[in-house]
Amino acid sequence: EYAEFIGCENLASVSIPTSVTSIDSQAFEGCIALNNLVIPASVTFIGRIVTENGVSSTIGTTVFKDCNALTNVTFLGTVEQWKAVKGIFNLGSRVIKCSDGDYEPA
Repeated sequence: EYAEFIGCENLASVSIPTSVTSIDSQAFEGCIALNNLVIPASVTFIGRIVTENGVSSTIGTTVFKDCNALTNVTFLGTVEQWKAVKGIFNLGSRVIKCSDGDYEPA
């Protein structure tokens, strides 16, 4: 899980380590200065929360809520790997820079 940045208003750049496989449901909520995010290919799920009994589920779309400055999103995998990332999250119309080209949402 990766949830240490909720409300970090001065955080401008994050490079998530390759040991991370999922980003939790509120990881970057309120990070209003965040403009650069690097996501490793090891991430296969965004918007996950683990309940007290260890069950994994998806709730809401607040992972990137209020991250209006976020303009540079890089995924260190391929476009096809990015398309396979599961979860509930909203990056809007942002272009995702992948290792083999850009992913442009429809």
